[in-house]
Amino acid sequence: MIDEDTDTEFEALLTATLAEMIPAAHRAAEHRSVIGRPRVRRDSRRFALVGSALVAAAGIAAFVLLQTHHVATPTPPAGQPPTGGTPATISVPSIDDEHSPVPFDGVAVAPGTIGWFHLGHTPAPLTARIGAEQRWSDAYTSIFFTCADWDRAKPMLTCTRLEGGNYISHTRYGSNLEIGTQLGDGVDAAKVLWAMAQGSLWGYDRQQSPPTPTVVRIGTIDGVSDRNGDTAYLAWQRSPGVVVWLKATGFTDAEMAQLAAAVEPVQLPATLPLITSIGTPANDLHGVRRWIHLASVHGVRCVGITLYNQCTRADQGPVLVHTLDGSDPAVGAVMDTGRAATLVVTLRNGDRRRVPLVVADLGLQTALYTQPSGVTMVAAEIVDASGATISTIDLATSSP
Repeated sequence: MIDEDTDTEFEALLTATLAEMIPAAHRAAEHRSVIGRPRVRRDSRRFALVGSALVAAAGIAAFVLLQTHHVATPTPPAGQPPTGGTPATISVPSIDDEHSPVPFDGVAVAPGTIGWFHLGHTPAPLTARIGAEQRWSDAYTSIFFTCADWDRAKPMLTCTRLEGGNYISHTRYGSNLEIGTQLGDGVDAAKVLWAMAQGSLWGYDRQQSPPTPTVVRIGTIDGVSDRNGDTAYLAWQRSPGVVVWLKATGFTDAEMAQLAAAVEPVQLPATLPLITSIGTPANDLHGVRRWIHLASVHGVRCVGITLYNQCTRADQGPVLVHTLDGSDPAVGAVMDTGRAATLVVTLRNGDRRRVPLVVADLGLQTALYTQPSGVTMVAAEIVDASGATISTIDLATSSP
């Protein structure tokens, strides 16, 4: 949780610096499930806000920071636009809490896929000092992750690797121990530690640069720790692309190392309502890695960059999508494979940028373009090999 003495300044920082980067509707649930009974989680909204702010400010890519899963309206028959929505889109109002349904269809998850973590067996003296395990449902927790890779040998989409984490804890024990993870290519324990500890332990205006962390031995690997008084973070690289962290109050470094040694992956269910990242990513103006995302709602595949308020149907021909959450502008093209095509983006200065669509698997080909500094995108189109236009979008009027 965010310490009370830094909460006010964090809210001010968030409002002042990230109002245009994080959509106003980006909310996390305020409930978790305690084993055996429900419990209100009052600080979870702050968890999601600090995660969003840290990733945006640091330029660390985690798509879920810039989008929210949503509850879908009933899907019309294939080939017909939804009533009351933009043609070729599915309207997806935001989730209110963990008890709201996650709208996306289940994606198969391969056994052994790494997601979030919890404690396994801990030494008895430490067990007596921690509370009952509290976790959101697996379906709700999955909204903070995406499917980043899948088994291409299987006819059905079967996810083998997750990315994300949202810089929030996913498991909590009482009021003095939390566990979180960040998954993704190039994720680094020291960077995750600083992203978590700066605002929580000291405050953004009090600690401008990362201190030299304390090295803490965890079994055969080294973790890094920051501490302020009785509260500390400990982060470690469990494997390439997997950083796990603890936040604890009232434990020594040696005791935190014992707790870290007991942390193990939660066994994920056979299916989760995941969004899948497809195609080739592109970095926006702030260095945040953007993707085109694929989901399914009631059996209808749909795509988007942020999936904010709507998901554009992928079953009605070539699709053009753009950012809808107030973050740096980007536009993407998606269409079935088998036909060569190019995304052509027109800038206000008259330049036209061309990005060929490339096969992204799952029967789709994609292209993604992010707006460069100093100019504005005004239109985009998909053209075929003969130069004929097959889909267009007016970005000058449709951009938020």
